[in-house]
Amino acid sequence: MMNWLIPIIVTVLLLVVQHSLSTNRRAWLGAIIPTTLSVVLGFLVLSNQMEVNSTRDLFFIVAGPLVFFGIWSEGRNSLKRKRQKELDKMRAHDMS
Repeated sequence: MMNWLIPIIVTVLLLVVQHSLSTNRRAWLGAIIPTTLSVVLGFLVLSNQMEVNSTRDLFFIVAGPLVFFGIWSEGRNSLKRKRQKELDKMRAHDMS
């Protein structure tokens, strides 16, 4: 019964942590999870400890890190927009 619940909780926690790290001031923090996931999955596949039996398996091996890299990219863009908005407010305040 609980076999499916733990992986879902871990996945949700990883996604929340990834989003938090991605919107942090230091860009490299957001790269930790996707880079680690890519390296670990690559190692497992290349060392034959993880079998790729179908295109579905290959899809998830590739899509997992891409999702985390996408969250990282969007978090960085969000932070840039937020900073620009704050700068625009400061400039508008200075002009008045």
